[in-house]
Amino acid sequence: MNLQQYFDKYKDRDLLIDNEKSYSYGECCTFVKKALIFLKNNGLKKNYKILISAKNSILLAKFYFTFLAYENEIFIVGENLTPVAKKAIFKKNKFDMALIDHKSTMSNLKRYCKKIIYLNSEQIEEDIKKINDFENIDKRLNLKKNILNIYTSGTTSEPKIVSHSLYNLINNCKEFSKLLGINRNNRFINFLPMNYLGGYYNLLLIPFFNGSSVYIDEVFSYKSIIKLNNIISRFKINTLWLTPTICKILIDKYSLVSERNIIKRNIRLGIIGMDQVSTDLKLKFKEKFNIRLLENYGLSETLFISSEKKTDKIPSSGRPLKSVQIEINQDNKELLITSPYISKNFSKKKFTTGDQADFKKFLKINGRLKDVIIRGGININPSDIERVLSKFDGISEISIFGEKDEIFNTEKIIAAIVSKKNFNEKKFWNFANNNLAPNQVPQDYFLLENLPKTFSGKVKKNLLKDLSKEEDLIDNDKTHKTEKKITFSKNVEFIKPPISVAINDKVYDLKKKNKKITTLSLGEAFFNIPYYEFNNLDYPDVYHYSHSRGIFELRLLLSNYFKEYYGIKFSPDSQIMITAGSKIAVYMTLKSLVNKNDEVLIPEPAWVSYSEQVKLTGAKPIGIPMKEKVNRWQKYITNKTRVIIINNPNNPTGKIYNLKELSSIYELAKINNCYILSDEAYSEFCPDSDNFISIGNLDTRLERSILVNSISKNYGISGWRIGYTISNYKIINRLVKLNQHLITCAPTILTHYIAKYFYKIINKTRPQIKNLIELRKRLEKYMDKNGLKYLKGKATFYFFINIQDSKYKSKKFCETLLQKYKISTVPGVGYGKSCNNYIRLSFGSESEYKIKKALLKIKEIINDRG
Repeated sequence: MNLQQYFDKYKDRDLLIDNEKSYSYGECCTFVKKALIFLKNNGLKKNYKILISAKNSILLAKFYFTFLAYENEIFIVGENLTPVAKKAIFKKNKFDMALIDHKSTMSNLKRYCKKIIYLNSEQIEEDIKKINDFENIDKRLNLKKNILNIYTSGTTSEPKIVSHSLYNLINNCKEFSKLLGINRNNRFINFLPMNYLGGYYNLLLIPFFNGSSVYIDEVFSYKSIIKLNNIISRFKINTLWLTPTICKILIDKYSLVSERNIIKRNIRLGIIGMDQVSTDLKLKFKEKFNIRLLENYGLSETLFISSEKKTDKIPSSGRPLKSVQIEINQDNKELLITSPYISKNFSKKKFTTGDQADFKKFLKINGRLKDVIIRGGININPSDIERVLSKFDGISEISIFGEKDEIFNTEKIIAAIVSKKNFNEKKFWNFANNNLAPNQVPQDYFLLENLPKTFSGKVKKNLLKDLSKEEDLIDNDKTHKTEKKITFSKNVEFIKPPISVAINDKVYDLKKKNKKITTLSLGEAFFNIPYYEFNNLDYPDVYHYSHSRGIFELRLLLSNYFKEYYGIKFSPDSQIMITAGSKIAVYMTLKSLVNKNDEVLIPEPAWVSYSEQVKLTGAKPIGIPMKEKVNRWQKYITNKTRVIIINNPNNPTGKIYNLKELSSIYELAKINNCYILSDEAYSEFCPDSDNFISIGNLDTRLERSILVNSISKNYGISGWRIGYTISNYKIINRLVKLNQHLITCAPTILTHYIAKYFYKIINKTRPQIKNLIELRKRLEKYMDKNGLKYLKGKATFYFFINIQDSKYKSKKFCETLLQKYKISTVPGVGYGKSCNNYIRLSFGSESEYKIKKALLKIKEIINDRG
């Protein structure tokens, strides 16, 4: 057998396709013949060992065929191997040549490899095109020679290697393709990594040996969803080879009929494998796309063992290939196979797969033997539990594993869950108890954003077990008598948790237990903000660090915005820095301006974090009682005063400082040679822009003023944590230095998003802010009508309500309100010592009806003197 025959047989048909062009079998054959000359010129010899580690590309595919033609032994190293594992591979093999792309993380490779070729596609293609000679590939290949080595996994030492001969690859392919009916008419899309068996063998060599065509794509990700339909339509893809993970994503993400119809109309063969496949998943795919997925089973060590055929009626992992014999160990139900295609590293006799299975005419894989949970002496298969619980509406993905139960000397069943927005703990436990046998119900669960998986989509249960242990960590103060007790920094020891955050954490816990809470404690407004596309952002910039000052586009927008709305002009180059929220901006400003034992003036009521952040710097917070007018602040200033913090508009009262007050504060700072830190995080939440005056309107050169503001707060995206600081270049330069050490830069992707949709977001939020201010006026009238007292203000979505006629101080009052009526508010004492007769109420996240109902309950507790 020689490769020339394959290239000649299908020479005019497409072999490789990408967005740029298609390459026929004949064109690829020409490349191979010239590439061999190119490689020989670079030192390639017949028995060289070749290391390959590169991302999916047409060029990589062509070089795979080139080494196949020359019978070189290739060693494919996956990108997810640790540097330690890679170094162990390099050291042991001492490769003669390596093909890697520029983005590969191949540290230390030069020490262990004679020649490295970087796959710079344009340059290499150009160099190979110029070659006029052709290497002869019309010669019989040695089928028994080992030509493929793939490293399948590894952590701290050399990972496991799987080796296959050309005989294994070609003949396993023939048997497998015959079962499924794969031929020259199939057009595949290869979106599996080509440095693993799925991308190299399943979706490159199998199409090649059958005369099929294959579109070479990037490794599958959520980004692939956006372009998949276009690729299928444009390049007439008719065969999809899916992993269970990819299958699930397609089911979840293809919600529109038009999207589903593209797959329905074009795909003629659907294949699924590379991990355990549930019957439910295949049925869901059939229901959504009207395509039956044919399941296959195989291992890296064995290649394909079985596959379903189109004519099979019973859902299974298929019937075995003719050359493969199957046996089931009756003691533990483990699948044993005898096959001519087993990797040369393993015995050719019975191969123990490590999978539990049933077999009559068809093979049915039940799960990994090592994953079986033994509880009360009974073997429990995690896949049985996963199959049931995955039907619960609030679960996106689930993985079940066992964990040692030290108390009862058995195994606990733990569920790792990727939840949907509608996940409800109480309903989850009800569902589990009603649908599982008593010994199958998990003892605990924890939530994750994503399940850790291999490239082929297998869940890494060993990592889940580690995560579960972290969840179970117990704070234990007991120490051995001979051991020195661990101590902590006194700087943090005396810091109080922010009372508003502590209250809201309690609210989250109550909601988790299915309690209905009227939430009037949250420091944010819930706006209806449309979802704008992330795909239009500057890829790949959004994945990487940006300038420590923040991306210039956003700084320029803010500069123009301040000039347009507030009449303040400042330089986007030197006078602004984007931060990860305004909270860190306040802290970095204080850290830049004050020293140990300095004093910082904080007029009350003051936002809960000011005083604690001052303490963290080693300085002393000096609270100015709320009764004191601005013209009386002078008496609180000493020769240690370095900063005056103002919150304008104020959280929690809604007060806006007027021009006279700001002028007095500015003069006070000048006379006493101190700075003004003006936190203007609620500047948008005013009746109109004329009501708000920034300190920058007075200190136009920003000589002693630092403006801190919040994009995430003002635009209703508080979870994004994007803020900014404006001041003179000397202060900004100091802040940049701190920013570089603390966070490097604000989240790049989010700053790009805000820069792109800046005015769109403003245009959506401004009308909603106006509605919120109108609601404020209506609620003021309602409180006046019902005899509730509060501090006057015009801005924000807060009220500071007076409870001095109650028998409670603020903490007890809020606790009673939460326990008795399930209404959450924030104790006024968190805003200063002089504020213990007040509570803060936020009206940004609940309906007007609920807020008014809550106000009546507040009045009820105030009047309750019993």
